[in-house]
Amino acid sequence: MQNRRRPGGDLGLWLQPRKRGAQLRVGFEVVDRVDCPANAFLVTDVDALAAYLASVGDLYESEVATWMTWGEVVEECRRRAALIVNAHGAFRISTSIGAFVCR
Repeated sequence: MQNRRRPGGDLGLWLQPRKRGAQLRVGFEVVDRVDCPANAFLVTDVDALAAYLASVGDLYESEVATWMTWGEVVEECRRRAALIVNAHGAFRISTSIGAFVCR
């Protein structure tokens, strides 16, 4: 896979909740951020991980379409996860989700 620089996009904004909260305050008087407890799970089957990533391509493919294909994303994730699983027995994925409540 050829290394290509990712152009700026909306995805980066979604991954930065402080910036998203500031954007919401333009239209709402009160913006509260509610976070769920952080969690993690261990991946030991890189083919299952790759299958999941392939299944969500229709949601995220446009974020990378100008610099790589979704298939390349899936294969690179599979390759990197396999290196970690082979070395450590599992690939850890941490999750942190929440929501903004706006009034």
